[in-house]
Amino acid sequence: MSAQTMATAPVRRRRGVNLEKWGWIFMRVSGVVLVVLIFGHLFVNLMVGEGIHALDFAFMTARVAKRAVSTVMRCLSVVRVLNRVS
Repeated sequence: MSAQTMATAPVRRRRGVNLEKWGWIFMRVSGVVLVVLIFGHLFVNLMVGEGIHALDFAFMTARVAKRAVSTVMRCLSVVRVLNRVS
């Protein structure tokens, strides 16, 4: 057999969405976002202002009113855990 007859057929690529690739990218990006959110959360709550001494009823009421960062952290964490389980 010569080298010309042993040539392999061209590889056909699947068309469509590559869910495995996008899942991998999501896990990496969401991990970085979670780390930034966690350290930002710790910095704001412990270092800025009076730190732990500022915890009172008014502070907690304001924190409960602004839940966007906590909600994003929880949602990303749940999605990551569910992705690991399945």
